[in-house]
Amino acid sequence: MDFAVALASASQALTIVKQLREIEKGVSEGELKSAMADLYGKVAELRMALTDAREEIHEKDKQIKALKDQIAAHTSGHACPICGEGRMKVIASTKDPVFGRVAGVQLRTLKCDKCGHSEQHQHDPQAN
Repeated sequence: MDFAVALASASQALTIVKQLREIEKGVSEGELKSAMADLYGKVAELRMALTDAREEIHEKDKQIKALKDQIAAHTSGHACPICGEGRMKVIASTKDPVFGRVAGVQLRTLKCDKCGHSEQHQHDPQAN
């Protein structure tokens, strides 16, 4: 069931409650019991619809979290050129043997957090 069904069930239950309030005292016991049975049925439908809606929201929340995690993974660090799934993380940083003393350039070793591939990149901290 979806939200529309839950809202329809709630609306029907409220209509029955309003009808019960408007019932005259001279109404037969059978009519009252019938109206109460309808009300209980609509409340049960509403509970089921709300439970289904809660589960659907929970599933959507899980999907949103998974998508956010994927976005975060793709925006933090460089993608691994080998597996394409992992992120390249800096595991070591030293002065570049050629440009380190003169320009302060660093030589960083990066390693994929999925497949273990590693490579080196030059990094200029003054360029940031």
